Parts: sequence; structure tokens; C-alpha cells
Amino acid sequence: MGGPVIRNETFFFADFEMSKVRQSTTAVSTLPSLSQRTGLFSSAIIDPLTGTAFAGNQIPLARLWICEKIGCAPDNPIETTNCRCSPIRKENGSLFIMCAGWEN
Repeated sequence: MGGPVIRNETFFFADFEMSKVRQSTTAVSTLPSLSQRTGLFSSAIIDPLTGTAFAGNQIPLARLWICEKIGCAPDNPIETTNCRCSPIRKENGSLFIMCAGWEN
């Protein structure tokens, strides 16, 4: 939208845009197995602090921090791509531009 405010002297232009995106997708991820979430692994795990293997291939529970934060359990026994979810992507955007000018 635009036009003169004072003929041949002052003018303005304005624009407003708004968009909403709602898109559902299927995401496939690899999550730790339930035994890995408790720190138990089938092969040797090296402690990054000491450089030696953890005893019994088990990370001490005090050193685990991500297990409670994941919030989803694996949905099949396969070790890779074992979790599917369908998040809805929501994006709202708006933009308002206004311009005014004059001639001497």
C-alpha cells in the first residue's frame, strides 16, 4: 500500500506480511537402549577422564546425565533407528515495513 500524503511532496509506503506453517514430519532417531540408559554396555567403554575401561562395561550412575532428559524410550529392539516420532513444526512469522519520503 502506498500513496501521496501531500501531492508531489510527501509519500508513504507500507507492507504487512504474515505466514503460518504447520507441517507434520516423521523423524527417525537412534536412542540408547534401556540397558545403555542404565550405563550397561556390551563392549568395553573407555572412561574419558582416566583413559581406562569402566569396570564391567558399566558407567557409574552418578556419571550419567542424558537418560532422564530424552523423555522417550526406544520403540523397537533394533540398535539403530529405534525411535520414531511425528513432531509438528510450527512457525509463525510477521513482518511490517513502512517507508516515508519527500521531495525538495
